[in-house]
This record gives sequence, structure tokens and C-alpha cells, in this order.
Amino acid sequence: MQINFEFLNVLIFLFPGLISMIIYNSIITYKDRKILKFILYAFIFSFTIYIIAYLFSSASPISLHVVNNGDEKISSISFHKTSLFIILALSVILPLLLGFIINNNLLSKLLNALNVTTKTSKISTWLDVFGERRTYVIINFKDGRQLYGWPMYYSSTYLKGQLYIHNPKWIENNKYIDLDIHGMLVLNEDIESIYFLDKPKNK
Repeated sequence: MQINFEFLNVLIFLFPGLISMIIYNSIITYKDRKILKFILYAFIFSFTIYIIAYLFSSASPISLHVVNNGDEKISSISFHKTSLFIILALSVILPLLLGFIINNNLLSKLLNALNVTTKTSKISTWLDVFGERRTYVIINFKDGRQLYGWPMYYSSTYLKGQLYIHNPKWIENNKYIDLDIHGMLVLNEDIESIYFLDKPKNK
């Protein structure tokens, strides 16, 4: 029973961090996805979750009870439902909150305003621009063509450089030619530059 209790203790400690990392991975784009960093971040999440959970409930989520029955020791394991619920709730809330802060550059904007750093939380300028400038674009192709539309989806870096342009229109002689399709996937090897418009063009 002692071995089982120690195993459960380790499992309960790691499980919140693993849940948090799965959620965090699904909403954050970052460069390094090595398994060692995943495990390290899971430990950090778990440690942080348990510190916060202790502020709400100091009870241990799992307890071992040993009762002497003559020469025999009877062991039993009990779970503290309130502590487990708080830990599980934090496992979901914490990565969502952190993801919101990072995806909206909230911490970076504060540090930039304080002149602490000029960096952002995004992994590339490509992602910075498309995340901040949610506007219509004009794509200038290397062969001289121009395409107008809404960048509905975009890759995380220019190296991948894929754009899905919703309701695309070719621009020829300052006229917009509707393609009458839902969207077009554009690859970076065809792009020379991209204009970000302040407002939709009159067509």
C-alpha cells in the first residue's frame, strides 16, 4: 500500500501540470517543442498550481490512514474532494489565463511601456503583424500580380509563410475582379510584399 500511495502522490502532483501543458500547447505558438521542455513546464505548472491551491485549501488532496488492528496494520487512502476540485480548476484556468496574456501581448506591452524590453511574446514578426493588424491586405506577387482579401488564417512564421485569403479579388488596372470563391491559399515563395490597409477599399 505504501508503494501505491507514493505512486498516487507523484501522479497527483504531475497530473495538473500535464493537463495545463496540453491546454497551453493547444493555444500558444512557440519555437521549441522538445519533450524535456514540455516536462519541465509541466513541473512548473504543477508547482504553481499547488502553491495557489494551498491558499484556498491547506488540506492534502490525498491522505494515507494506517490503523493498528492487533499485530496487523490496515491502510486506506482517502481523497479530499475540495482540494482536488481546486487543483483541477486551476489546471484549466491557469494555462487559459497565461495563453490570453501571451496571445494578446499584455505583459510585453507593459514591459515595453516601462522600457524594460522591446521584445514581444510572439515568436516572429510575421505573427506579430498578423496578430495585431486584423485588416484587409493587398498581396504583391513576384510576377507583378496583386490580390486583395481578408487574411482569415496565417502560419506562425514567414518560413512556413502560408496565408488563406478569404473572398479574394485580383487587382487589375485599379479594378477588383471577384473570383467568386471562398478563399485562396497563398505560399510565401510567391509573395514579394504585403500591404495592410487601414480600411476596406471601395470596389
